[in-house]
Amino acid sequence: MRKSVELKRMIDECKTQIENLKKDKKYEDALKETEKLVTLSKDYKTALENEAEEEKGAKNMATIASTDNQIKLKNRVFNKLVFGRDLTEEEKEIVNAGLIEETDTKGGYAVPVEQNRTILEYRDYYVQLKNYVNVETVNTLSGKRPTLGAEDGTLTNFEEMGEIKQSDFDFGQIAYKVKSVGDIIPVSNQLLKDNDVNLLDIIGKRFARKSVNTENKDIINILKTASKTDGKDYKDLIKCLNVTLSPAYIADAKIFTNQDGFNLLDTATDSDNRPLMTPDIAEPSKQLFRGHEVVVVPNSLLASEGNKAPFYVGSLADFIYFFDRQQIEVAVSDVAGFTRYATYIRAVQRYDVKKVDENAIKGVELPF
Repeated sequence: MRKSVELKRMIDECKTQIENLKKDKKYEDALKETEKLVTLSKDYKTALENEAEEEKGAKNMATIASTDNQIKLKNRVFNKLVFGRDLTEEEKEIVNAGLIEETDTKGGYAVPVEQNRTILEYRDYYVQLKNYVNVETVNTLSGKRPTLGAEDGTLTNFEEMGEIKQSDFDFGQIAYKVKSVGDIIPVSNQLLKDNDVNLLDIIGKRFARKSVNTENKDIINILKTASKTDGKDYKDLIKCLNVTLSPAYIADAKIFTNQDGFNLLDTATDSDNRPLMTPDIAEPSKQLFRGHEVVVVPNSLLASEGNKAPFYVGSLADFIYFFDRQQIEVAVSDVAGFTRYATYIRAVQRYDVKKVDENAIKGVELPF
């Protein structure tokens, strides 16, 4: 029997046990079983991944070997282009086929898809607010995108209309203009002597961390423009969900807060001493308040004002659009690094962040 099958059986039994304990109001025992469920779910996910990898490896060894050679060749060509080194005839064919893209910046090249995955893997270590907003992929540096319009808009009756006027239609447009943000990273010349070195393995972790931090900061700056009210306790957070926020956004609503706010909810209980925040049974790593995911960001990014923690409730995907150029550019910087026996690598990404629907997020501050 596969390990994943046995773990799935144990998970189902654990879920049944949790529901029975809740019915019997044995909340402490239910909480212990929930912790057990979290561990089992992680083991189950790992088992599935391992089994999938084993099957894939057994079936596709020849294909993988061929793909690996192609990836290594593209990586070598990318490195040589960035550092201005001569290409072989085989390597020139890679360039002629358009597999390596030159950017508008002199000496700059777009990171190939395979190496870009390295950045994405490093980004997964951090909380990315970009995952909660509406991401629009753009191919130009500026432009416009249509928006949904008012959340309470209705359909137009064409039969009753005489002359169709512009004001009869409810739609909007949002303009974007992507900005360039990046980092300059010193890399040992000794490492760069190898044409087959994965440059993103060297600079990726630092760039990914700074990239996520910068995106989060831009998103938080817009999030803080949402209208806010002062509350006294968790009941005001419930009111924000039930009354202040329009029902149009409730299906996708999440709660965004900082470490102070998360701790406030994590330690709060109701009149029956039941925890207000509970793990999501489907995804135990997530925490829910009244059925809505609670997303926590560092205090350093979203600070509390005095003894009041900020809570932002609603659909961040309707509130913010993220216009993503989806391109990381790498070039040798013109900053000199001779004294350090290093080459300075410039890595750049381009995006813009815009507020779209101000009604999609409502804020409340609670004392802690």
